[in-house]
Amino acid sequence: MARDFSGTSQSLNNATPPTIAGEHTLSCWADGDDWVDALNASGVSGIFGKALWSGDTNGHTRFETGSGSGGQVKFKIRHSGGDSEAAAASFSDGSGWHHLGGRLQGTTIALFKDGSSAATASIGGSTFSNTTSADISIGAFPNNLTNTEFDGRIAECAIWDEALSDAHIAALAKGVSPLAFPRGLVFYAPLLGRHDPEIEIIGRLDMTVTGATQAAHPRVFYPAHPFVGLAFPRAAITGTAGDGATEVQIVAGGQTIIITLTNDTWVASGGAFDAIRQDIIDGLDSAQAEATGWNNEVRDNLATTTVVRTSDTVVTITLSAQAAYNITAPETITVTVPGSALVGGNPLTATPTFNVTPSGGMAPLLFVNRTLRVWPARR
Repeated sequence: MARDFSGTSQSLNNATPPTIAGEHTLSCWADGDDWVDALNASGVSGIFGKALWSGDTNGHTRFETGSGSGGQVKFKIRHSGGDSEAAAASFSDGSGWHHLGGRLQGTTIALFKDGSSAATASIGGSTFSNTTSADISIGAFPNNLTNTEFDGRIAECAIWDEALSDAHIAALAKGVSPLAFPRGLVFYAPLLGRHDPEIEIIGRLDMTVTGATQAAHPRVFYPAHPFVGLAFPRAAITGTAGDGATEVQIVAGGQTIIITLTNDTWVASGGAFDAIRQDIIDGLDSAQAEATGWNNEVRDNLATTTVVRTSDTVVTITLSAQAAYNITAPETITVTVPGSALVGGNPLTATPTFNVTPSGGMAPLLFVNRTLRVWPARR
């Protein structure tokens, strides 16, 4: 599913853009209801890019269209010498999905329409440098959202920090997914329309959604294993409990569960994190349900102060002493990191799960697929 923009105060935005310096390529699909006669006051519609409406600095790059753009669709960049644009006649309103490609290669910028080169321009001896002042924006320019909206549907937005070949851009226009060309891919938002924020799957630069709704997606061919090697978030468990513990150790307290994130971060320290400490505790769940087992005697008795945010990516839980903890069978503990605790907003199941072994002469820790078990003690 794509995203549908009404042309009135609707957009997607992320204020932490990827690094783009020198040669680069932009790609997206768009199905415009008003390619030429933009509904907004400026007459210009922002489609996709790393840019602002005003205050552009070296490093801004974008697609735009509308009557304020001379009835043209443009690939426009700001470099050390000013602005350069490759512009061509826009598409007809309501003519369906069209592919846009924009490329800076050497000193030449090029606009591709439906896979074919439509216009070029030179930046001369100027250079294109990275900037952190521009947002990634889809459907409008971020500092003028009410005057630069696009009216139509947008999908499959991607940026590479290198110049793709003509053949690559032609393949994208035939429906090949950007994932088929992973080298240099620094941003990819399919715009499936199911999540808010909208998921960006390379650097987790998830997009804040303002009003844009779900719509039918253009035809796209994805690789057989599209997500292999991509930067999906995950959580790993270590610590003295996470690496193996006995029932007696859990009773005594002081054992640690360390949760380390990759490709996501914990919510900010202070009030935001304090508010979700209990959510993290609630995610420490045993597959067993003994009356004096983990859920009742350990998890449900943990104070929120035992959960400490030690960095943007690490949380340490120190178990308090639980004299009433007593089990008669192995316990398997799963740690589910709640979405409320993560900047990305999506819950994670941490790996590996862990178990508690019995004390008092029972067999040593048994690991099954890196699962840690706690066995009952003989007391």
